[in-house]
Amino acid sequence: MTSPVKKLHTLILIAFLLTTSVAFSKVIIKNDFEKGVPREYSPDKNFKISTDTAYARSGKASLHLAKNAGATSNAVYYDLDGRMDFVDACEFSVWVYTKSKTRVAIYISTDDGGGRYNVAEAYGTLTPGKWCQMKGVVHAGDWRKQDQQTRFVIRSYGECWVDDVSLETSTTATPAQAWPRLKAMIQSRTAKRISTVKLGDTLTLDARNAVLAPDTARVEVSLPDTASTIIPEEGLLVFAINATEDLALTGSLQLEPDADLRPGLRVTVLADDTVIAAPAVKAKAWKGTQSGNRPGPAPNIKGERPSSTVPLAPFRLSKGRHYITVAGPHIRSGGTFAKLELQAGTQPAEKPLYTFGLLSDTHLGSGRPEWINLKLNAQAGAELEAALRQLKREGAGFAIIAGDMTDAGRRSQYDELSRIVKRANLPVYGCLGNHDTFRDSRKKDIAETIPKLFPDGPTNTDYAFSKAPCASSCSTVPTGMARMLLFKGSGAARPTKPPIARA
Repeated sequence: MTSPVKKLHTLILIAFLLTTSVAFSKVIIKNDFEKGVPREYSPDKNFKISTDTAYARSGKASLHLAKNAGATSNAVYYDLDGRMDFVDACEFSVWVYTKSKTRVAIYISTDDGGGRYNVAEAYGTLTPGKWCQMKGVVHAGDWRKQDQQTRFVIRSYGECWVDDVSLETSTTATPAQAWPRLKAMIQSRTAKRISTVKLGDTLTLDARNAVLAPDTARVEVSLPDTASTIIPEEGLLVFAINATEDLALTGSLQLEPDADLRPGLRVTVLADDTVIAAPAVKAKAWKGTQSGNRPGPAPNIKGERPSSTVPLAPFRLSKGRHYITVAGPHIRSGGTFAKLELQAGTQPAEKPLYTFGLLSDTHLGSGRPEWINLKLNAQAGAELEAALRQLKREGAGFAIIAGDMTDAGRRSQYDELSRIVKRANLPVYGCLGNHDTFRDSRKKDIAETIPKLFPDGPTNTDYAFSKAPCASSCSTVPTGMARMLLFKGSGAARPTKPPIARA
């Protein structure tokens, strides 16, 4: 006879399975080459491909790739159309063996109707004489409906062997996907640790006044119970601040640097969404290091040990609840946080005469190409629209995008920018950067998609405009570098020609 407790447990399990969407990974490609060269491979005509029993990571064989004389880079690939639904996230992996220093690129590419682009690339360090794994991820939001002829590509610039090729669906979340729930959790937990600041106050806070989120891709927080704490490389330390009225503040952070002293960012400190400090490890001039054919995210040299005191730029908090965040730098721990000191002015903060948004290098595009680290082109559109909408909510009069509005100057990218600006319903002015000028069709494309971003008309991308009490001018230098200058003053006169100044 079944006990009432077992029956209850069974009913709970059934209810869970009926009401919960449980994600399982699905294998799309899995090859170890034990049965020879797979028919599903589509080899480039310049490649010689064969199975080889002399080198194998697992089993007895691998796939040997050798190029014909005169070829510089060649590829073999899997066609993915018809194999997957292009909705779920997926992870891909290839093990690579090289005898000498050879570049191997592994990526998923597709065609959006305007040309091919890489949706995602695999990363890993190749060491001659060793099997090395290269891995990549395509997140669910990276797929686009217009994409077609999608391929999983292995491209080599020399001789190599590959083994254990895999591609399968994944439940990996991005920080952007996790953030809405993580943000709500942070704000809920910081409600127990609110610090109030008023005119003339000096406030000293330590980790026990904050909430710690160890990884922005996970919906998880903790309440530190010690005065100091390490800032995780992907983590956030968040303080809730209640301003009794509009306040002008200054302050500083006590932060012991991480043992990793490669040149680069230590942490980012924000008051709500405004950066108020971005301390870095500095070093004498060095020669660039390479990641593929691009500079690496941080050179493998030791920089100067920075000061433990990090000054904050003066900032303003309006009356009400705010959040000060110390964010990890992604490439290493942010160091050991000791305390945050805030000093409020003795007089209420002045109301801004005018507010506007200044953005740069939005690089609307697609995929996640590598450049120094990752360019999140696929996410740029949604982030730009969110930023413009927030500026409008905060009362900004307009926004300026100071160059490199798009990543490749494609018509499809200008179309996306046009749709974003219309939906955000905030006046936006544009400047051309070098990335916006890559294609000869740019003048026609701009005139047909985003003419209103240039107040003197789409054929005149050097312009000036007035928004009392300020006037502004934007120009594009021959290399495509946007430059601009703002004039402050009541009823400032409209400049007659663009000034020579760089933003």
